Amino acid sequence: MEYDFHKVEIESRVGWVELNRPPVNATSWDMLHEHLAVFERVTADPAVRVVVVASALERYFSAGADLEVFRGIGADGMREWLGVCHRIVRVLRGSEKPLLAAIP
Repeated sequence: MEYDFHKVEIESRVGWVELNRPPVNATSWDMLHEHLAVFERVTADPAVRVVVVASALERYFSAGADLEVFRGIGADGMREWLGVCHRIVRVLRGSEKPLLAAIP
């Protein structure tokens, strides 16, 4: 499956997830939702024994949230953002597969 902000490969039972949103992998709304889809996929895949998260960018792992997302977001928007973040955390914590971060 192709993604806009992630490169996903399964090689030798390792699920490689590379963040890919130049210039610094700052998380936008679309990337956040894609994080959820990617992690749901790789943690549920029986061919994957371990998940490694890395960056497709040479100099940056992730800058965190894209601050433009929060401009005028309001309380409801913030609740929605945090709700998706919590879903991602539940997916990752609920997985029995080891999760590694390859940070340069």
